[in-house]
Formats: sequence, structure tokens, C-alpha cells
Amino acid sequence: MRSALHASRTVRRLCVADAWPSSRCLSTATQLTTYGLLARSATASGSNRTSSAGVASVAEKGPVYEHTARGFATGTREVENVADPLHSATNDIKDLLPVDATKFYEMAGTTERQYVPEGCPALLEEFETTRTRNLMLRSSFFRLLDIISPDRKGATGVPPVAKGTQLHLEGPTGAGKSVLLAQLTHWARASGWLVLYIPSARHYLSNSAFSKHASGLLDTPDTASDLLKSLHAAHATLLAGITLKDGTNLGELVESGARQSTDTGGSVDVTGAALQVLEALQNEDLGVPVLLAMDDYNCLFGGTEFMEVPSLRHSRLYGAQELRLTLALRDMSVAPKHGARVVATSQSIGASKKVGLQGVPLEARRRVPLLDYNEIAQYITHLRATGRTDCPSEPSEVSRYQFLSGGSISALRTFVLAFGSSDVAAAKASSPQ
Repeated sequence: MRSALHASRTVRRLCVADAWPSSRCLSTATQLTTYGLLARSATASGSNRTSSAGVASVAEKGPVYEHTARGFATGTREVENVADPLHSATNDIKDLLPVDATKFYEMAGTTERQYVPEGCPALLEEFETTRTRNLMLRSSFFRLLDIISPDRKGATGVPPVAKGTQLHLEGPTGAGKSVLLAQLTHWARASGWLVLYIPSARHYLSNSAFSKHASGLLDTPDTASDLLKSLHAAHATLLAGITLKDGTNLGELVESGARQSTDTGGSVDVTGAALQVLEALQNEDLGVPVLLAMDDYNCLFGGTEFMEVPSLRHSRLYGAQELRLTLALRDMSVAPKHGARVVATSQSIGASKKVGLQGVPLEARRRVPLLDYNEIAQYITHLRATGRTDCPSEPSEVSRYQFLSGGSISALRTFVLAFGSSDVAAAKASSPQ
């Protein structure tokens, strides 16, 4: 029995090694699913054939993610053959509908600078690697919209926000949490919302001078100024028309703090101004829907790069809980009264086990799924249509890429472009024999 099991594992490893140089990046759980994927591929190839463009010509079943109390559960739906199954009818994200799920829309450079001026590393990586400005609309995006703005379909003006909503997005590396958060930011700003978007909370753990506040916590004026600058760059006109309860103009408050830093030597309490803005976004009715979006949220529960040297023989790094700004940013104990908060964690960043994610409500957690079979097929078809790869898109090949990537977007992109690239094929054809 033991020798037969060993032989089976050896054959499986050889089969994978023949297809790809290395399979060490695959998890054990992913490798154990190979036989199920191959069986599904054989069944699909016998019943459903694809066209030359790699798009299913007949209806086929595929998984879709339905929202549940703890995340997105897998169900089934019918994929219908429509006029253009690859691209959405419009590139205006606020006009896209759930029927556009798994389709691609274009985010032009001007659109990105207008609605996501803070930048997003995940978007930049996607655009640079695929050499396009196209992004896939996933079912997860519309499920999240149904939570933060369930009444948006019947709204004639600015779609309303579900006040007091908090979402904590979890999921494995490559699930697309960062892109999903950037798309939510794009949709909210295009719909007329006021959005504070932080593409990486890691930035607020360094990159600043610091000093002790009377409360015993640290002030970090440079990062506080960066926060206000990003908010002002995205909403300068909208902020100018908002007045707080105490009579302060929100636009003037943000602008005054954004202009100050340790380099300019200003007298304004920049950290205090940033905290006042956060307090207003959290608790006041500003007349417009508010969204607080933050990526790499679990960074705020670890250490920082700020060091204390009390003596020549002793030094220590401050924790994130010792900074006034980061302590306010990570607080999810109280939901926004007139807005929503959506944060995403990064699996490449570990929080201290002693600290954990304190204050995060259990009911706020949502798990973002990896790519399913239909999404992988669409992604490969998209890369074929743009001339970035020559890899086949038959069901058996899609199943193989699903197995090798495990559904990770970054891994799938690497496999498809590295082993199915038209550039590689051209290089091989032109090389001397």
C-alpha cells in the first residue's frame, strides 16, 4: 500500500514537472485537487467546445459567489452567449451592472488620475504586466456594492450609502483584494461620494519626523500631511462646500494641514488637523455619502520604523498603537455614523499574535474568493485578444492553469505570460537551430 501511494505521488509530480519548470509554489491542498480538475476538463471537452477566440459558444455552468454572513459562498449560474462576452458595453464604472460580471472595462490614464490619484500598486502591476488598461469586473465587486449601497439601483442622483456599514476584506494572496478596493473607490468617487482612500497603511508607519504629544503618543506630521494632501487632491471642490458643526470649513481645514510639514516649519498641528478630519468623516453628517477605504490594514497592528533611544545601550521601536494617527485609523470599534468603512488585509504582512486585529467586528469580515474557472477562462481570452499570449484556451488548458495558479491572479498572470507568450514564441522561431 505504501509503495503504491509513493508511486502515485511520483507520477503526479512528474506530470506537473513536464508541464512547468517548478511546482514548488503550489500548496498541498492545491496539488491534491489535480485529479478532480482533470476529470472536469475531460467532461467539459466532451460536451462543450470553445470557439477560436476561446469564448464558450454554448451555455456552461460555472461557479458564482453569493454573499453570506461570513463571506462569499459558491453557487452555480448559467453563462449565456451574448454579443460581446469579453468587454462591457460601457467603461463608466457607475453604469456597470451585475450582468457585466467577468467582463473587462477600460480604466484610462485620465480616469485613474481623476478618481484614484493616490495610486494603487496592484493596478500599476496589472497594467504594466498585461500592457493594457483593462480590468475585470468580478461578482465580488457587485456583492460588495449591494452591501455598502443596496438602494443604488433606484437612485436618480447620488446613490445613498448604507450608514454604519463596516467590511473587513480577507483572502489569500492573489485574490484581488487591492484591485477590488481600488474599484470600490473609483465607483464611489464617480458616483459623487467623499472617499478617503489609503492604498497602503504601511506608509504611515515610517516616512515622517516624529515628536511626543502631551498624551504620551507620537505625532507624525509628515504622514498626516500626506493623508490630507491625498484627500484634497481627489475632492478639492467637494470639500470646499462642506461646513462642519463648529463652523469650520472642511476644505480650508484640509488645505491648511496639507500645506504644513516639518520641512515648511509651519505652526499648524498637522496631526491634530488630520485627526479632526477623520473625526468629521466618522461622526458628522457632511451632506454626501462617505467611504473610508484602506488597504494593508493589518500593518496598523504591528511595529513601526520609529525608534526610541533612551540610553546608549538601549533602544526600541515604537508600536503602531503608540502613534496618534495610526491609532485613529485602525479603530473599527465604532462604525461610521453617516458612511461606510471598507478595509483589506495583506497576507504578506503578519500582525503580532499577541495583538491580533483588536476591535475588528466578527460580522464585518468577508472573504474574497480566488478566481474561479469562468474568470480564469475570461482572463486568458483577454490576454489572447490583446496579443499578449498564444496559450490555448480549451477547457483542459483552463483547468490546468486553474490548478497551477490555484486561482491566484498574480500567479495566473505569471504562468500565462511566461509559458504562453507570443514574444517567447517569436524569439524561439527566430533563433538559429
